[in-house]
Amino acid sequence: MNPPKKPIPGFYWPIWMLVLGAAPILAPTLGAAILLTGSWRLVFGALAVLSSDTPLHRAYFRYVASLDQRPRIMFIELRAVQIVIGQAIGIVIALALAVILQKPLVLAAIPLIAIAPSAVLERKRKQRVWLIEQKLDGFVVALANPGFLVEIEVTAVKDIK
Repeated sequence: MNPPKKPIPGFYWPIWMLVLGAAPILAPTLGAAILLTGSWRLVFGALAVLSSDTPLHRAYFRYVASLDQRPRIMFIELRAVQIVIGQAIGIVIALALAVILQKPLVLAAIPLIAIAPSAVLERKRKQRVWLIEQKLDGFVVALANPGFLVEIEVTAVKDIK
């Protein structure tokens, strides 16, 4: 069933009722599953992580927003969510390697994984600014030296005659 182009009053009501009807069934079931694997503290930890208004959640969205602005300024087609997913995969791999190899030194890669995207984007921004400044230098010198432009005009007029 496709949603209508114009909103019809009550069209989404049955879907919303399914969600509201399933929530009281699923919530205790998930809570019991969490209690089987851990203590009651884990239930509150899961609620804190999954809640939409926690300091961790707000920090994540601030980080994604700051990462999303940097590539856009440089006209790079890269989504911040892709960067964050790559970082999460890298951190999971580093943690797995530290556990498998039993070498805690591998955990030193986690701060590098966390800092690398910001550092790389900042380096690319500086390179872009430097290239733009190099292109503008000749133009600014030409504008600042009116005698140079007069010579070009005189040469152009002589070439026409």
